[in-house]
Amino acid sequence: MARPLSDTARRALIDATLTLIAEGGPDRVTVDEVARRSGVAKTTLYRHFDSSADLLLTALASLRSDIGAPDTGSLRGDLTEMIQRFRHLANTMSLRDIMIGVLNRSLKDDEFSSVHQRLRDERTNPIREVLTRAAERGELRTDVNIDTAIALVEGPFIVRQMMDDVIPDPDEADAIVDLILHALCTPR
Repeated sequence: MARPLSDTARRALIDATLTLIAEGGPDRVTVDEVARRSGVAKTTLYRHFDSSADLLLTALASLRSDIGAPDTGSLRGDLTEMIQRFRHLANTMSLRDIMIGVLNRSLKDDEFSSVHQRLRDERTNPIREVLTRAAERGELRTDVNIDTAIALVEGPFIVRQMMDDVIPDPDEADAIVDLILHALCTPR
């Protein structure tokens, strides 16, 4: 009878994978290196994941698990909560290095590009949900294009993270939310 799979080993494998991505991009992820870094045997790795690609995709998908689409009843509240969740996630790992590595590989590898697009969609879906609810509540101007609004919401944070390696502090995040609301919302 096979032993049950360890959640601790699985988490160690994912953490080692994310560290390797941050250090050198997705190409740095190999079964041997993940096993060495995590302290988990390769046989255990293969019991959890079908391949290094499966491990890589699982690790990348784990990055967005804490964001979600809050429903506070207002766009301001939802955006503020999303930013708070993002700040917590970004403070726990080097998102900048991971994002650069993933983007770089997606530009050179068509198969990985489709994976990157799927991960991007998963990242933007909570924003889409928040904005759609705001539109249904009548908070958004009627001429707002949701796809453009998504870019407006995530853009300032991605630029600060990618270009400056800075996570906006709460005061800067509030100022960004104020600008977003001014651009998207109907006057009240």
